[in-house]
Amino acid sequence: ANNLKAIGLALYNYYDAYQQLPPAYVLGPDEKPWHSWRVLILPYLGYPELYKEYRFDEPWNGPRNRLLLTKMPKEFGGPRTKTPYVGIVAYQTAWPGQYSANFSQFLRGTANTVALLQDDRSEIDWLEPRDLSFRQAAAMNERSETNPYQVLMMDGSVRSFQRLTDKLFATYVCVDGPLI
Repeated sequence: ANNLKAIGLALYNYYDAYQQLPPAYVLGPDEKPWHSWRVLILPYLGYPELYKEYRFDEPWNGPRNRLLLTKMPKEFGGPRTKTPYVGIVAYQTAWPGQYSANFSQFLRGTANTVALLQDDRSEIDWLEPRDLSFRQAAAMNERSETNPYQVLMMDGSVRSFQRLTDKLFATYVCVDGPLI
């Protein structure tokens, strides 16, 4: 929960600086995702030097950026380069792909909008500009998990849910009406 709270604070600080949340990913010149929101919030998470080392002129897995995988901030996960903290990327979520969301879009308020999920089975490298699609996140329901899911809400609070039910998704994931 502490990692999620730290990430939530960094998202708020980013929002204060830009009046919008970071996009889930930034496209490169080839129109493919090159950079993740995780990199964009590094200065707001307390890692300005790591942010300066990152090269925005190459993709996340380019020759120089790949060397930064082992420098994963403790707030992004565990002992490997994989992060369990993922967003749900879809048009009507807090992470609308290459676009930035704004708190005014959260019709149910920031306390009722999911920012991130903790997926301990994630195979996403912390630098990788990839998160979960709506369908992938919804499929987590089918897992037989014994531990509750930790969920960061957009107001910075952390909630636990035993299961990621359809009601949870309908209530907390969509930011401006039902997901299309």
